[in-house]
Amino acid sequence: MKKTSKILVLAISVIFFMGGTAMAVTLGDNYNEDNLQEVFDQFITTGSINAQNDQAVDQSGAGIGAWNMSEGAIDAYLITMLKGDSGVLGIYSTSTDAEHDLVLGDDNGVSFGINDDGHLWIDGAEIDTSFGDTFGFYWKNTSTPLMSYTEDSKNVAGTGYGDDNTLGISYLVPEGYGVKTRTMGGTTVAAKANDDWILAFEDRKELGGDGDFNDAVFYIEDMEPVPEPSTVILLGLGLLGLVGFKMKRNKK
Repeated sequence: MKKTSKILVLAISVIFFMGGTAMAVTLGDNYNEDNLQEVFDQFITTGSINAQNDQAVDQSGAGIGAWNMSEGAIDAYLITMLKGDSGVLGIYSTSTDAEHDLVLGDDNGVSFGINDDGHLWIDGAEIDTSFGDTFGFYWKNTSTPLMSYTEDSKNVAGTGYGDDNTLGISYLVPEGYGVKTRTMGGTTVAAKANDDWILAFEDRKELGGDGDFNDAVFYIEDMEPVPEPSTVILLGLGLLGLVGFKMKRNKK
């Protein structure tokens, strides 16, 4: 392996190692219904995900709560909804804070996309022409209209769980795993390209939430997490080092 390649591999390895050492939010348990692990055991048909240990977090310990598209369109499907209250999944812009409900169709699925100009389309209709390309999700309890966001910083202080006020957690679904969704009564979707996710939401404490994160669980395809600023800086420094090394070698 060339020296430049070794340096690049080392820089990327450091980034992923730092991301793997963070802590996750501790899950509560509800003895009157399936907890999140039992939901996973029932609906993940190929492979297994540990609800406590496999939460997607960054190197600071915060959950992954913002994404970009990785393909031309994103499909979202309901896995299960155990909370007795009704609710709806929504998407918000991290740049403008615009919020739009993603109302599930008769097949318990919905599609959306963002074009190169940052226009948001939902189920084939243009919804927002200034949405931007980075987004998170919310779960809105429609019987008591309060929302749980995937970005901890957007949740009202004191209403979430853990040190970061968490109300939504995410899991990266490894390629090849099968996840049974409510689409058409129970379609199994096969994860591909390591860019499919499971989102699990919990109601705010004042609504009687117990921290088990099983109120509404969704499978969402074709997204990639937004890099942390520190990660981008680290990668940039690594690339600058490669440039400097190459220039020095060329001079010789």
